[in-house]
Amino acid sequence: MLYFAYGSNMDPVQMRQRCPDSTVLSAAVLKGHVLCFPRLSDARQCGVASYEQHPAYDLWGVVYRLSLNDFVRLDAHEGYHAGRRADLNAYNRITITVQIDNTPTGAETYLANRQHRLHLPSTAYLKHLCDGARYHGLPAAYQSMLTSLPCSDRV
Repeated sequence: MLYFAYGSNMDPVQMRQRCPDSTVLSAAVLKGHVLCFPRLSDARQCGVASYEQHPAYDLWGVVYRLSLNDFVRLDAHEGYHAGRRADLNAYNRITITVQIDNTPTGAETYLANRQHRLHLPSTAYLKHLCDGARYHGLPAAYQSMLTSLPCSDRV
Protein backbone atom coordinates (compact mmCIF):
# COMPACT_ATOMS: atom_id res chain seq x y z
CA MET A 1 0.00 0.00 0.00
CA LEU A 2 1.13 3.56 -0.69
CA TYR A 3 1.41 6.25 1.97
CA PHE A 4 1.84 10.02 1.42
CA ALA A 5 3.91 11.65 4.19
CA TYR A 6 3.96 15.46 4.36
CA GLY A 7 4.93 16.03 8.00
CA SER A 8 7.54 14.56 10.31
CA ASN A 9 7.30 11.16 8.59
CA MET A 10 9.18 12.64 5.63
CA ASP A 11 12.26 12.35 7.85
CA PRO A 12 13.95 9.10 6.76
CA VAL A 13 15.37 8.42 10.23
CA GLN A 14 11.98 8.73 11.94
CA MET A 15 10.26 6.76 9.20
CA ARG A 16 12.77 3.90 9.44
CA GLN A 17 12.11 3.70 13.20
CA ARG A 18 8.33 3.72 12.79
CA CYS A 19 8.03 1.65 9.62
CA PRO A 20 11.10 -0.56 9.14
CA ASP A 21 9.66 -2.30 6.06
CA SER A 22 8.96 0.97 4.22
CA THR A 23 10.55 1.93 0.91
CA VAL A 24 10.55 5.34 -0.74
CA LEU A 25 8.66 5.54 -4.01
CA SER A 26 8.94 9.23 -4.93
CA ALA A 27 8.39 12.84 -4.01
CA ALA A 28 4.79 13.87 -4.68
CA VAL A 29 2.47 16.85 -4.49
CA LEU A 30 -1.10 17.30 -3.30
CA LYS A 31 -2.36 20.17 -5.44
CA GLY A 32 -4.53 22.87 -3.92
CA HIS A 33 -3.65 22.15 -0.28
CA VAL A 34 -1.55 23.94 2.32
CA LEU A 35 0.38 22.75 5.37
CA CYS A 36 -1.03 23.76 8.75
CA PHE A 37 -0.60 22.84 12.42
CA PRO A 38 -4.10 22.34 13.87
CA ARG A 39 -3.27 19.95 16.73
CA LEU A 40 -1.21 20.23 19.87
CA SER A 41 0.73 17.04 20.51
CA ASP A 42 0.97 16.09 24.17
CA ALA A 43 4.02 13.94 23.44
CA ARG A 44 5.89 16.59 21.45
CA GLN A 45 4.47 19.62 23.28
CA CYS A 46 4.03 21.55 20.05
CA GLY A 47 1.80 21.91 17.03
CA VAL A 48 1.84 18.98 14.61
CA ALA A 49 1.22 18.92 10.87
CA SER A 50 -1.91 18.49 8.84
CA TYR A 51 -3.26 20.18 5.74
CA GLU A 52 -6.30 21.99 4.44
CA GLN A 53 -7.63 22.98 1.06
CA HIS A 54 -6.27 26.20 -0.39
CA PRO A 55 -6.26 26.79 -4.16
CA ALA A 56 -3.13 28.97 -4.10
CA TYR A 57 -0.85 26.36 -2.51
CA ASP A 58 0.54 22.88 -3.09
CA LEU A 59 1.50 20.44 -0.35
CA TRP A 60 4.69 18.52 -1.06
CA GLY A 61 5.63 15.22 0.50
CA VAL A 62 6.93 11.72 -0.04
CA VAL A 63 5.17 8.55 -1.13
CA TYR A 64 6.31 5.39 0.63
CA ARG A 65 5.35 1.79 -0.01
CA LEU A 66 4.33 0.26 3.34
CA SER A 67 3.61 -3.26 4.48
CA LEU A 68 0.43 -3.99 6.41
CA ASN A 69 2.54 -4.26 9.58
CA ASP A 70 4.00 -0.81 8.90
CA PHE A 71 0.49 0.64 8.60
CA VAL A 72 -0.50 -0.96 11.91
CA ARG A 73 2.51 0.67 13.61
CA LEU A 74 1.92 4.00 11.86
CA ASP A 75 -1.77 4.02 12.79
CA ALA A 76 -0.73 3.73 16.44
CA HIS A 77 1.80 6.58 16.13
CA GLU A 78 -0.78 8.81 14.43
CA GLY A 79 -3.53 8.13 16.96
CA TYR A 80 -5.77 6.43 14.40
CA HIS A 81 -8.00 3.53 15.42
CA ALA A 82 -10.00 1.92 12.61
CA GLY A 83 -13.62 1.48 13.60
CA ARG A 84 -13.53 4.28 16.15
CA ARG A 85 -15.69 7.35 15.55
CA ALA A 86 -13.62 9.71 13.39
CA ASP A 87 -13.95 12.62 15.81
CA LEU A 88 -12.28 10.55 18.56
CA ASN A 89 -9.09 9.91 16.57
CA ALA A 90 -6.16 12.34 16.64
CA TYR A 91 -5.71 11.71 12.91
CA ASN A 92 -7.87 9.82 10.44
CA ARG A 93 -6.41 7.73 7.65
CA ILE A 94 -7.91 8.65 4.29
CA THR A 95 -7.26 7.95 0.62
CA ILE A 96 -6.16 10.88 -1.53
CA THR A 97 -4.77 11.40 -5.03
CA VAL A 98 -1.32 12.95 -5.28
CA GLN A 99 0.74 13.75 -8.35
CA ILE A 100 3.99 11.91 -9.02
CA ASP A 101 5.63 13.46 -12.08
CA ASN A 102 2.17 14.69 -13.17
CA THR A 103 0.72 11.19 -12.84
CA PRO A 104 -2.28 10.87 -10.49
CA THR A 105 -1.48 8.30 -7.82
CA GLY A 106 -3.74 7.04 -5.02
CA ALA A 107 -2.23 6.90 -1.54
CA GLU A 108 -3.25 6.74 2.09
CA THR A 109 -2.46 9.69 4.35
CA TYR A 110 -3.44 11.05 7.74
CA LEU A 111 -5.59 14.14 8.23
CA ALA A 112 -5.66 15.70 11.69
CA ASN A 113 -8.80 16.18 13.71
CA ARG A 114 -8.60 19.94 14.16
CA GLN A 115 -8.52 21.41 17.63
CA HIS A 116 -9.80 24.85 18.59
CA ARG A 117 -6.94 26.85 17.08
CA LEU A 118 -3.70 26.57 15.17
CA HIS A 119 -0.51 25.76 17.09
CA LEU A 120 3.14 26.44 16.35
CA PRO A 121 5.56 23.58 15.70
CA SER A 122 8.75 23.38 17.78
CA THR A 123 12.19 23.77 16.23
CA ALA A 124 12.82 20.03 16.82
CA TYR A 125 9.54 19.03 15.13
CA LEU A 126 10.09 21.36 12.20
CA LYS A 127 13.59 19.89 11.78
CA HIS A 128 11.96 16.55 10.88
CA LEU A 129 10.03 18.25 8.06
CA CYS A 130 13.06 20.20 6.82
CA ASP A 131 15.39 17.18 6.99
CA GLY A 132 12.87 15.07 5.07
CA ALA A 133 12.24 17.74 2.44
CA ARG A 134 15.98 18.17 1.88
CA TYR A 135 16.68 14.42 1.84
CA HIS A 136 13.94 13.72 -0.71
CA GLY A 137 14.79 16.71 -2.90
CA LEU A 138 11.51 18.59 -2.59
CA PRO A 139 11.42 21.91 -4.49
CA ALA A 140 13.75 24.60 -3.13
CA ALA A 141 10.89 27.07 -2.71
CA TYR A 142 8.99 24.55 -0.57
CA GLN A 143 12.09 23.89 1.54
CA SER A 144 12.52 27.64 2.04
CA MET A 145 8.91 27.95 3.13
CA LEU A 146 9.44 25.21 5.73
CA THR A 147 12.57 26.83 7.15
CA SER A 148 10.80 30.18 7.44
CA LEU A 149 7.87 28.88 9.53
CA PRO A 150 7.60 30.35 13.04
CA CYS A 151 8.33 27.96 15.91
CA SER A 152 6.93 27.82 19.42
CA ASP A 153 10.37 27.93 21.04
CA ARG A 154 11.58 30.87 18.91
CA VAL A 155 8.65 33.22 19.50
